[in-house]
Amino acid sequence: MKYIQLSSQVYLKHNESSDSYYLFCLDSGRHYRLNETGYDIVKLIQEGKGKSEIAKWICKTYNITIESCEQDIDELFRFLSENNLLK
Repeated sequence: MKYIQLSSQVYLKHNESSDSYYLFCLDSGRHYRLNETGYDIVKLIQEGKGKSEIAKWICKTYNITIESCEQDIDELFRFLSENNLLK
């Protein structure tokens, strides 16, 4: 999967006072708590970045291996797909 696009009804929120990250789906009314990395990945998806661009950014930012990074990204993509958060 090279390109991924979020549903237009998906919104991100960073609550600075509690340093918590959330993803909201207006269609279903559900919300999901994300960790900082997950939040960054979803934010990069919203910016139109592809998987390889996201992987490079995450690896550089968090100083992790490309293998670990790609595995985390694939897991989040699966989660988004399974919860109908993608177009």
